[in-house]
Amino acid sequence: MTIHTIDCDTLESFADTPERWLDVSWEDGEDSPESHVGRLLITIANTPGALGTLSTVIGKNQGNITNLKIMNRSLDFWDMMIDVYVRDSRHLSDIIAALRATPEITSVNRARSR
Repeated sequence: MTIHTIDCDTLESFADTPERWLDVSWEDGEDSPESHVGRLLITIANTPGALGTLSTVIGKNQGNITNLKIMNRSLDFWDMMIDVYVRDSRHLSDIIAALRATPEITSVNRARSR
């Protein structure tokens, strides 16, 4: 089984075979005790304290970084992939919004599997 987001281009190839589809979703809500991993692609400014600010924003929003990989470094910016434990998709959206509102962070996007 492969899970795709609803806006994934791959799903178009299955439009004529709905029997091959199985809708799945995260269980949204406060009573769900499980955590889920959201993968983010983030670009931050290469300035002192920027990485600390990034981790503080995630922590203050009750997320937990489980993996961080720097994908590309330049003089001015760092591109990284970060896995974050979250309660549900709403929690992940809240963390993304908080990160986007942070001046040291120039872009935040959910990673899409291809």
